[in-house]
Order: sequence, then structure tokens, then C-alpha cells
Amino acid sequence: MILIDNYVEVLSREGDDDHPIEIRQSEYWKTMVTPGSLLMGFRLKHELTQQELAERSGISQVMISDYETGKRKLTMKAACKFAKAIEETPEKFFP
Repeated sequence: MILIDNYVEVLSREGDDDHPIEIRQSEYWKTMVTPGSLLMGFRLKHELTQQELAERSGISQVMISDYETGKRKLTMKAACKFAKAIEETPEKFFP
């Protein structure tokens, strides 16, 4: 599977009729993707630990853990701090 911007291309075997789909329209995205899972994904993409992201963003490691596990709802204010820390846009943290 290859993620290209908001599209996922499903790698197919010979004879399959799989085609690229818009990821935000997939059943998986609608049911499984949360702001916390997106935060974790971007943190890992940038090869940061929770502690490193905490130091860059000014938000505690415990709060980051709470956001990632869904114990606490991610706010736009926090998303802006995370986005600035990893040079992404805050909207990317919301499905």
C-alpha cells in the first residue's frame, strides 16, 4: 500500500482490478482514524519520541500520551503547537 497525499494506492496482483481510492472516503478512515492516531503517526513520521515532541511543542509528554490514546480530546490550540513543532498544518491532525 502506498500513501500519496490523501490517496492510497492498493498494490494489486496480476488480474486484480484494484484502483487508487481517496483515503478519507474509506471505511477504515471513517471508523478507525482519530486525531490521536494521526498525532502519533505524524510524530513517528518525524522520528520523534513523545518526550521529544513535548520539548518541541511545550506540551507535556503525559498530555501527548493522553491525546494519542484518546483519553483527552485534541484541541485546535494543541494541534497548532504540534503542527509548529513538526512543520505540518494543524488541520492534518483531524480526520
